[in-house]
Amino acid sequence: MSNATVISPTITGYEYVGDVPALGSLQLTRLARSFEELDSQGLEDLFPTSQSGERTVVIETVREGLGIMPIVGMGIPAGNFLEPERVERRYVQPAFVREDDFVDQALINQLRKVGTVNEQNPPTQIIEGRVRRLVNRHNRTRNLLQAMILQGGINYTDPRTKQSVSVSTQIPAHNYFRYDGYDGTVASGAAIGSTGYTAGKALTNNKGRKEALLFIDRTLRAGVPWTDSQADIIRALRLLRQYCYNTNKVMMTDMVMSRDLYTVIQDNQLIQAQTGSVGVINVRNSAGVVTAAGPVAGNTSPHPHVTLNAGGDITSIAGLNLRLIDALYRDPVDNVIKKMWPSNLVAIVARSHHMDRSATLGQTIEPVGESPDGSSGLWMRTGPDQMPPAVPGRAMQMGNAFLPYATYPHWIMLLTVCEPEAVDENLILRADLDFGTF
Repeated sequence: MSNATVISPTITGYEYVGDVPALGSLQLTRLARSFEELDSQGLEDLFPTSQSGERTVVIETVREGLGIMPIVGMGIPAGNFLEPERVERRYVQPAFVREDDFVDQALINQLRKVGTVNEQNPPTQIIEGRVRRLVNRHNRTRNLLQAMILQGGINYTDPRTKQSVSVSTQIPAHNYFRYDGYDGTVASGAAIGSTGYTAGKALTNNKGRKEALLFIDRTLRAGVPWTDSQADIIRALRLLRQYCYNTNKVMMTDMVMSRDLYTVIQDNQLIQAQTGSVGVINVRNSAGVVTAAGPVAGNTSPHPHVTLNAGGDITSIAGLNLRLIDALYRDPVDNVIKKMWPSNLVAIVARSHHMDRSATLGQTIEPVGESPDGSSGLWMRTGPDQMPPAVPGRAMQMGNAFLPYATYPHWIMLLTVCEPEAVDENLILRADLDFGTF
C-alpha cells in the first residue's frame, strides 16, 4: 500500500469575465457602512440608530405617573396592581433616500487587471472615493433631518423628485420662548409694571406671558438679546432649567446652538467674568451709555456656572453641556448653501431622564426599505453593463430608509434669543458661504 500524499485539486465556481469584485454589491455595502460609522457626526447620539423589521415607523411615547408603592400589612394582600402606563402612538412613513453614480468602462478595465496601478490614484481608491462621496451626501441628509426634528419638525419637499417628508416633533407650546415675548405692550425704556425692570426694546403682546423678564441684563433691562454683551445668560438658563423640571418633570442636560452664536457670547461680560477673563464689567444705562465700571469679585478662577476645557473653550453654562452645530448643506430648492442650525435659535434638551437613563430623547429608525436583500440600513448595488447606444460602464446605487424622531418632545425647549441679523452684526464681517465649497 502506498503512503504517498494525495493532493486534491481546488475546485472553484465559474467566474464571469465581466465580474469585478471591487464593484460587488456586498463589498460596496460593507465599504459604505464602514464610512457611515466613521463619518457619523452632529446629533447622532441624541437620535441613536435603531433598525426595525417593519415598513413603517412607529413613534411611541410612554407617559408614567409619579405614583408610589402602597404601604401594606405583613401577609395582607395589597388589593391592587401596578397602574398601566399611558402610551401615545403614531405611525409615519420613513424618508427614502437613493442616489446613483456612474463608473465608466475605462476605470472598470483598470480594476480587472490584477496589479495595475494608476500612478496618480489606484483604481480601487477611486471607487472608495466615489462611495465615500455618496456616504457623505447620505449622512448630510440624515443630519439635516435630525436638526429639523430638534427645531420643531420636518416639513420638506425635494424639488428634484417632488417627494415630501412631513413629521411634526410635537414640542408643546409652553416650551417655546422669545427674548422679547410678553403679554402686553410696553414702550422701549418704560418701566414694566412694579417688577423693577425697564423694557430694553418695545414689547408687544406676542406670547401671552412675561418671557422677556427671563432675558435681562445687569442694568435690569428686560427683553435683552443674548448678542448684548451684558445679557445675563446664566440667570436665564437657570430659571428655564428649573421651569422645565417643574413643568416637564425632566432635568435638562444639553444646549444646542450655532457656532456663530457661540462666538458672539464668548464676548459676554458676565461669562467672561465667571471664567476669570476680565476684571471689570461696564455698566450701561438704558440709553447705552457706560455709567460705571467696577471690579468683579472672585474672578481669578473659573466659576462653577461656566466650565472650560484645556483649550479654553466653554464646554458648559449653568450645568448645560454645549453642542455646537455648524454643518452646511446646499439646499436643492434654491441651490444656495445654508446652515443646518439657525444662528439665533437655541435648543435646551435632555439626553435622557435623570431617573431613568434608559429613556433617551429620540431615535433614528431604519425600517425595511428598498434594500435588495430585504434588510434594514444603508445598502448599495451595481447594475449590469450599459447596453448600446449608452456609453460603456456601470451604475452604482446607494440608498436607505430612515426617520429621526423625538420620543419625548417635551424634553426640548426652543429659545429665540435674538434677531437673525444681530448675530451677523456682532461677527463684524459677513461670511461668503458659497466660497471654498468642495
